[in-house]
Formats: sequence, structure tokens, C-alpha cells
Amino acid sequence: MGRACPVCRCVSLAPLQPVRYALFDDSSLPRKTVVARCAQCGFVFADSEATEDDYLRHYRVGSVYAAPQVRAGAGERPEDIARLAAACARFTDRLSVDALFVDIGAGSGGLLQQVRAATGCRVLGIDPDDACVQALRGRGLDAARGEIAADLAHRYAGQARVVALSHVLEHLWQPREALVIALRMLAPGGAVYVETPDRDGYAECANVPNYYFDPEHINHFAVADLSRLAVECGAHARASGRGRIALAAGISYPVCWAVIERGAAQAGMQVPATDAGTFDTFLSLQREAALQWRDAVRHCLADVAPPFIVWGAGSQTQRVLAQDVLPRGAIACIVDGDPSKQGRRLDGIDVLAPDSGLAAHAQAPVLVLAAAAAARAIQADIARRWPGRRAIDLSLGTQPAQAIHA
Repeated sequence: MGRACPVCRCVSLAPLQPVRYALFDDSSLPRKTVVARCAQCGFVFADSEATEDDYLRHYRVGSVYAAPQVRAGAGERPEDIARLAAACARFTDRLSVDALFVDIGAGSGGLLQQVRAATGCRVLGIDPDDACVQALRGRGLDAARGEIAADLAHRYAGQARVVALSHVLEHLWQPREALVIALRMLAPGGAVYVETPDRDGYAECANVPNYYFDPEHINHFAVADLSRLAVECGAHARASGRGRIALAAGISYPVCWAVIERGAAQAGMQVPATDAGTFDTFLSLQREAALQWRDAVRHCLADVAPPFIVWGAGSQTQRVLAQDVLPRGAIACIVDGDPSKQGRRLDGIDVLAPDSGLAAHAQAPVLVLAAAAAARAIQADIARRWPGRRAIDLSLGTQPAQAIHA
């Protein structure tokens, strides 16, 4: 361990909670982290023995954001379009037809399309993954491969009226350096739009235990942190706030955002204080929920004969396998609808397409392990395509539910 605070660079940390993950065998991400708080500024982040290069390798070759059918942000669903429109409304008044909007970490391009439709301005998507770049171009968007490094600032210095870092900073080893680079890309009067998950809203938007401790999400921001990060970079937050993203199945996801401009803040503008108590309350609730969920899973599986098929190779499955709730030898295979995961091994277990996995193990019960927003769709798919197959949903909070689809 020994990661410095990503906001203020303090090296004095208070460990809060260890988290373990069962990852893909070819993953460069760490198998364990410790959620910690900076003793100086109060920022919350994941400390580990990993390096920045470990995360860079992951996003160069392990990204799944080019596939709009499996990731939010593509602007394909009504709730996704609504949240992208809400984000655009915070900065599109700065964009004219001849202005340039740059989205760093553009993924599948939903924000780019929304901005272009709203303003008619030039848009450019930048992403470290070639698959994302090709997918963006396939959607008729200007795109370039790039990482958040000094050469990016040099290539686009002084050109962009708005640079977006939307759901990017929570992934980065050095978010401070990323914001500095984005600020250098700005034309006069420009701004950087930042949006991340909001840790102050984790308890308000409850989900399955440890849902917010994603192996890719190594920084946990609140509004106060975004303002402080801006100040550390010689800038200031002109506006900031909190919001919710509506996911499927009636689930909401908390976000915080800031519109950041270069230069010191005007007199009277102050950085809000960090509220440590809100996150501490969330951690306490999470620990209790995790214990209840583990007991409920064991009770639910008491009369279910292995082998099992686990449906879902995402972060929730990675957490559950690491907790040894499911006997490893009882898992025949893992299935997932995401082609980028199929054909790989997750903690030594084969990941197959659903058709292949369920055909190979025709009698095996299916354990659904996914975020609550996706679990209902998976259950409906099982009911439609594999009638009679026993399916047990382990994703919906502390009380797993089971059904025999007929």
C-alpha cells in the first residue's frame, strides 16, 4: 500500500475498509484494495499495491465501453438520454456553432451526440481504447485515440471551449494531473465539465452490498472534493451540484458535478467542507447489509444441489467470488451477454455466452449476480428462452429471491 491522496497528495491515510475482488485472469487490476480517507483533506479513495501503469494497461485493452448495449452513456435508452441532456444543460451555454467540445474518455459517444444535437458545435471524442475510437467513428463522430497525458494537452492546447471528464476521474490514478491537462486544452473563456459518482449519495441510493466499491472506481468524490481539486490545480468551480441518474428497474445512481474554470476563485467563493460522517454512516450500513446478504444467500442455497451456473461476470460477481460465499468447486461456469467477457476466465472459471453455458449444463440452476438494474432483464431472458430452468436472483439486496421459470 502507499498511494498518496489523489487530491492534496498527503501521504497520511486512515484505512476504512478492505475490499477484495476475484478478477479476470488476464486483468492487471489489483485483487485487493483498502478504502481509505486522507488525514488532511478528507478525500476517500482506494489504496493498493497497484501502480498507475496497471490501470493504464487495463483501459488500453480491457475496456467494455465500446459496446452500447451493455454500458450506460451511449444515449440509447430513454433514462440515459435524460441524464445526458441534464449534463449538457450545465455547460452548453458556452458552446456556439464554431466552438469545439472535447469529451475525454468518450466511451460509446452518447454525450458527444447529445452536445452536437443541442448546439451544432464541433465535437471530438478521445479514448485510450482503439475499439471505442472505431465505434465512435462508426457512429459518425470525430474521434482520436489518446490518454490523459502531457502530449494530449500539447496536441489540443487552447482549442476547446468545453472539455468533459464525465465519469472519468473516479477511474484515474492521478485525477489531479488529468484536470490540469484538461484545463490546458481550454480556449479563453472555456470550462471543464466534471461528473463523477457522489459518495455523499451512496447511502441515499442503496444497492447490493459494496456496489459502489467497483474495482475500476478508485476515487470517491463528493462536491467538496471537486471544488478542492479545482483549487489544487489553480482553478475554481464556477458551479457545482448533485444529481441522480435513473437506471433500469427503478434504481437511481448518485452523481456530483462541477463546471471548472481556470484561475483563482473570486472573493467570497469558498470550498465547501468535507462531511466525513455521511460516508461513515454508509460504511456502517454496508457492513451490516453485507452480513445479512451473506446469511440470506447461504440460506437460499441450502436446498439447491450444485453445480451452479453464475450469470454475470461483472463487478458484483467479482466481489461475491472473493468473499467465498459460493463454493468454488460448485460453479460449473459463468455466463455473460457481453462479448468482451466471453472466452475469458474469471478467477479461474470459464466465462461463456449464455446459450453455450446453459446448453452445456442443462440441469444446473442459474444464480443471477448482477447490479439490480440488470437482474430483472436477465430473469426475463431466462424465463423466455429457458422455460423450466431454476433461477435464483442473488442481486436484489439482502433477501435473495428464487423462481422456477415455466
